[in-house]
Amino acid sequence: QQVAREELEDFNLQRFLTLFDLLDAKTCRLAGQLIQKIDPDTLEKLAKEMTGPMRSKRMRATQAAIAMGFESQLLDTFIELLEDTDVLVRRMATEVVGRIPGEASLKALQGMLEDTNPRIREIAEKSIERLEALVVAEPADEPPPEELG
Repeated sequence: QQVAREELEDFNLQRFLTLFDLLDAKTCRLAGQLIQKIDPDTLEKLAKEMTGPMRSKRMRATQAAIAMGFESQLLDTFIELLEDTDVLVRRMATEVVGRIPGEASLKALQGMLEDTNPRIREIAEKSIERLEALVVAEPADEPPPEELG
């Protein structure tokens, strides 16, 4: 495994960040899986890029995370980006969080209903409705009453 990592060391997150928009969706996801195998710290490094000081790097890293299919794995980072000063970063984060079912997403989106940007408020509202509908549509973990006794 170490030999494979050494052979593939040039195939890393930084290289992917420069090239991902030239790749199709399937290749991006496969590349993300491979990069994670080569470098177990990939998600941590990507989260750091997503929350860094430069807007352009935050946007690019966020887009790369989406392209690799790491949205759920980086949910906490996307929730953190909901507080970003840049409206485009907040909008992208709102859209991503709105696609991830769960209490954490719903709670985070509730806060976005008060955002200064009307488009972000609209995305948050529609996302909350969609996520709440998913919760209602999911079957309960409990067996039906006739099976209890």
